[in-house]
Amino acid sequence: MRFNSLLKFKMRNRKIFKNSFLICFFSLLLFALVTNLTKANVVNLFVQSPSQDSITQKLEAILLPEINGLISKNKFVAAGKLLDSLREHYYTFYFYPKAISTAKITLKYEKQIGDKKLIASAFNTLGLTYWKTGDLDSALFYLNKGLALRKFIDDPISLGRSYNNIGLVYWRKGDIENSYSFYLKALKVRQGCGDHFGVVTTVNNLGLIYQRMRYYELAEESIRSALKLSDSIKYEAGRVYSLRRLASLYIAQHRYDDAAKYYDEIVASYQRRNEKSGLAQIYNDFGLIQEKKGDLKAARDFFKQSWDRARDINDKFIESFALLNLGRIDRLTKDDKAGLSNLTKAKELAETGKFSSILRDIYLELSRLFDETGKAEEALFYLNKHVSLKDSLLNETVLSSVGEMRIRYEIEKSEERQKHLQTEVESQNKITLFLSIFIILISTGVIGLIYLFLRQKKLGKLLELNNQEMEKVNVQLQRSNDELVMANETKNKLFAIIAHDLKSPFVSVLGFAEIIKEEADLISNKPLSEYSDKILSASYKLVDLVNNLTGWALVQRNLIKVNASDFEISDVCAKVIKEASLNLELKEITTTTSLEVPSLIHADPEMISVIVRNLIANAIKFTNKGGNIDLTGMITGDKYQLTVTDDGVGMTEEQTESVLTGGTTISTYGTSNEKGTGLGLSVSRDFILQNKGDLKISSIPGKGSSFILELPRGGET
Repeated sequence: MRFNSLLKFKMRNRKIFKNSFLICFFSLLLFALVTNLTKANVVNLFVQSPSQDSITQKLEAILLPEINGLISKNKFVAAGKLLDSLREHYYTFYFYPKAISTAKITLKYEKQIGDKKLIASAFNTLGLTYWKTGDLDSALFYLNKGLALRKFIDDPISLGRSYNNIGLVYWRKGDIENSYSFYLKALKVRQGCGDHFGVVTTVNNLGLIYQRMRYYELAEESIRSALKLSDSIKYEAGRVYSLRRLASLYIAQHRYDDAAKYYDEIVASYQRRNEKSGLAQIYNDFGLIQEKKGDLKAARDFFKQSWDRARDINDKFIESFALLNLGRIDRLTKDDKAGLSNLTKAKELAETGKFSSILRDIYLELSRLFDETGKAEEALFYLNKHVSLKDSLLNETVLSSVGEMRIRYEIEKSEERQKHLQTEVESQNKITLFLSIFIILISTGVIGLIYLFLRQKKLGKLLELNNQEMEKVNVQLQRSNDELVMANETKNKLFAIIAHDLKSPFVSVLGFAEIIKEEADLISNKPLSEYSDKILSASYKLVDLVNNLTGWALVQRNLIKVNASDFEISDVCAKVIKEASLNLELKEITTTTSLEVPSLIHADPEMISVIVRNLIANAIKFTNKGGNIDLTGMITGDKYQLTVTDDGVGMTEEQTESVLTGGTTISTYGTSNEKGTGLGLSVSRDFILQNKGDLKISSIPGKGSSFILELPRGGET
């Protein structure tokens, strides 16, 4: 592999300095417009101080007294703007402690400045600085503060940046689910406001998440789409970031020669733009490639350079990753003392910064090191920590949640495209009507003139021209209509997949899970029985999810049909409670049933089963361990009233109103961190209305909830 760019580094240093020089020079000229600086002062500053440190010192010597003077004169907005520029200078050139202190000065005078954009910018810089230096909890705190302000400011580009930055923090914490959620929010905002530069960054970040989940084809598709957009808008930094992501993806797939193709361009760009963080990460990549080729000495040199650069810019995340790699090389070369030292330093940094994904790999390396040195107890200790952290970072729940978010995003995107096309068609119809009227008026006038002057011959030519114009308009209208039809077909196919293709395999999984459970109980295999309980519980949840998705999809497509008949709802309740017995046992929840007979109702049995199953599943989810769920039934005139009552966490008035009116779908965690989709109550509400029933909710937060279902009675009343 060629790394020619590294050999040219010294030659490019002069160009890098020249660019930095020009940036600072023109920045100070801008400051001169809002302060008492003169152009001569700016020129003297650069002539006397050619180094970056010296320029920063001179900048402080001029701006800090100016800022203090503005504050003393109560000119807080002007002071805030200078603080904002100085803070960005500190952050750009890696003066992180000074960036933090300058941001906090801005926040100290938050009320006096009163400019929400400046305050949000200060919060954002604080968050990014803490993100770089490894304090991820503080980073989240300040970034969320900035996000809260930007939601009320007409600045969608900054709002998209806030969502993306929060996604970055969750990524370093190893929280894929939240990271993916915020990246999707960032993408939606950035696409909506036409921020193509931001779209490139976020789509690349989504590709990194797909890579972590080992969805390599999806990752490459995302990265290449970002690369294509970067090239189309001539965005060099975006192109280089896309190439960096591609190279990282190929390393994960062990395609080292493919990865090597991009590094010359990446390194050259990073050196030209003095991108120290990018270079620190690139050296880690170089080390990984050399390690896989068996050149451990070269690998160690690259990891050491990555560590030195990370320390230089105080990036704790990259530093801990480089130390992990150094520790692994030490173990492979049998330098156990150095390996333990480097891995211990890496562990301390990762634990302090809560870098879960790196910490997981550090535990594994420590386990291997202790195993090779004959310390079995320590090896087992760190192996258990590795397995536990690995399971928490990327498990079935996380994968399912990310998949669900992606499906919802694609559905929303399809609906937005459909609305856009519909608007376009309506606009085109108006244009067509206007043109028709205009053409008719013109034609009438021209026909009159032609009748007077040119008679039949010229009239024929004019009509021919009018027909050609109308034909063009009709072709354009037909094209818009075809696009609308295609969008509808795409949406219908997606609903068909949800309603049919997902259901069959999940029902098969449930059937096999029940067989495994029965066999395990027959042979009295306790471990297998416990595992089969978990599989069976998860399978029931999957089938419930698919049933709810199926019902929701049918409602969305207006394909739901009610096949009403008379049946005992008590039989339905008994069957649902039996199916939920495993979940009830796991949470030690007791159930009581008191149904007035006869409990005959007239409705669709399948739809009522889905409703009762969702109500009981919802009660189990939000009832604390050892709680109670009551099912009561009574005859009220021509209706039969079924009530499901729990003593769980309850609901707020806003949540109750949202369920009853069909507002935003609510998806929250249960008392044992059960993850739901929020579709169950939505589907139940729609099914109740289809069966001429009614749903009422009585709930007190912290005390519990009662879901009251009223349905038509069966037989003669």
